[in-house]
Amino acid sequence: MEEKKNKLESISLKSYLSSIIIILCLMIATYALTFVMPAGQYVNEQYHVLEDVSFPFYRFLLSPILVLGSDGNTLLIAILVFLLVIGGVFEALTRCNFMEYLLKKLVKKFYKRRYSIIYVIVLFFMLLGSFVGSFEEVIPMIPFVCALCVSLGFDNMIGLGISLLAVGGGFASGIMNPFTVGIAQQIAEVPLFSGAWMRILTFGVIYLLLTTFLLNRAKRVEKQNGAAVKEFEVDFVKGKNLDRAVLLFGLILGTGLLLCVASAVITVLQDYTLIIIALCFLVGGITASLTAKMSGKDLLKAFGKGAFIMLPSLLLILLASSIKFILVESCRLDSLVYQLMKVAGGLSPYLLILFIYLVVLLTELFIASGSAKAFLLIPLILPIASAFDIPANLVVLAYIFGDGFANYIYPTDAALLISLKLSDYTYVKYMKDTWIYHLLSFLLTCGILLFGLAVGYH
Repeated sequence: MEEKKNKLESISLKSYLSSIIIILCLMIATYALTFVMPAGQYVNEQYHVLEDVSFPFYRFLLSPILVLGSDGNTLLIAILVFLLVIGGVFEALTRCNFMEYLLKKLVKKFYKRRYSIIYVIVLFFMLLGSFVGSFEEVIPMIPFVCALCVSLGFDNMIGLGISLLAVGGGFASGIMNPFTVGIAQQIAEVPLFSGAWMRILTFGVIYLLLTTFLLNRAKRVEKQNGAAVKEFEVDFVKGKNLDRAVLLFGLILGTGLLLCVASAVITVLQDYTLIIIALCFLVGGITASLTAKMSGKDLLKAFGKGAFIMLPSLLLILLASSIKFILVESCRLDSLVYQLMKVAGGLSPYLLILFIYLVVLLTELFIASGSAKAFLLIPLILPIASAFDIPANLVVLAYIFGDGFANYIYPTDAALLISLKLSDYTYVKYMKDTWIYHLLSFLLTCGILLFGLAVGYH
C-alpha cells in the first residue's frame, strides 16, 4: 500500500513539474520578446513608440512576486485567497464524512438516470455562463460534480466537462453575458444585447457538441466502472446530523448562487460575485462541518491542512500571472497589438473576421479579464472592420468567442489551474483528453463567424 502511495505521489510531482515547465517556457518567451520588439503605447487610440524602455533581468526573476503589487492585483489576490478557502473547506467536509455521505445519497437517487444528469447539468452551467457571466464563481462546485460523476461510474473528465467546459461554453456563447457582450457592445456603440439570435444559435451548437462529446466518453468509461458503482450504491445509511448538514450547506451556497444570478440586474453586485461565493462557501463549509458533529479543533486542523495542500497551485498562478506583468511593465503589450493590427489591414473580409478571432485568442494568453480586453481591443479593431463593411456586432461576436473559449485552454488561466487541481487532473492529461472538443468548437465558431458575414448579421 505504501509503495502504491509513493508511486502516486511521484506521478503527481512529475505532472506538477510539467505544468511549471510549460509556464516557465512561456515566461522566458515573453521576456525574450522585450529584446526584439520596440516598446510602445496607445494614447487616444494612436500608437506611439517609446524610447529607452527596458525590463531588467532582476524584475523578470521577481515578476511572480512583483505582480502582487501591480495594477489590477485585487482580482489576483482574491483568486489566491479563494483557492485557499476551497482547499480548507473541502478537507474539512471530507474529514467529517460530509462528502462521502452526500455522494452516496446522490448516487442512490440518480443512478438510474445518470445520462440525464449530463444533459441537465451541462444546460444549467451553460445558462449560468451565458446569462450571468459566471466562470470562476462555479469553481467550488467542480469537486462535487467530479466526485459525483466518478461515483456514477464515469470519471473526473466527465465532471470537468459538465461543469468547467459547460460554463465556459455558455460564457463564450454570451447570449446576455454582461461582462463580455454587454461591455463590448457599449464600446462598439450598438444596442445592448442586440443580435442575440446568432448567440442563441451558437449556444445550441456548443450544447449539442459538448453533450455528444461527454456522452460518448461516459459510455466508454462506464463499461469499466459499472460494477463499482452498484457496490457503492448499496452501502448507504441515513444520518440525521449529516442530512441537516447537507441541507444547511445547500441553502447557504444556493444563496450565493442566487446573488450571482441577481448580479445580472443588480449591477452593484457584479464586482463582488467571487467574494460572495467564497464567503458563502466558507460559511457553508464551517456550518456543515460543525452540524456533522466535527469539533472546532478538528475543523481548524483540517482547514489548515487543506489550505496547505493548495500552496503549490498558488505558485503556478503567480507564474502564469507574471506573463502579463512582463508585457505591461515593459510596454510591449500595446506594441504586440499594434503589429497584429498592421497585419489585419491587408486581409479580405472573410479572413479578417477570422484574424480578429485569433487576435483575441492570442491576447487572452496575457490578459484574462474580458472587460480589460474589450477596452483595449474593440476601439482598435472596429475601424479596420468598418473599412471592410464588417458589422460591429460580428466583431463583438468574434471578440466574445476569443475571450470565452480560451478560458479553459491556456495554462495561464487561474480558474483552469484551480479546477484541474481540485479534480486531480494535470494540464497535459486534460488537453490530451479534450483536444478534439477544443478543435471542433474552434472550427464550428469559425464557421458561425463566416456564416454571419455571409448573411449580413448585425
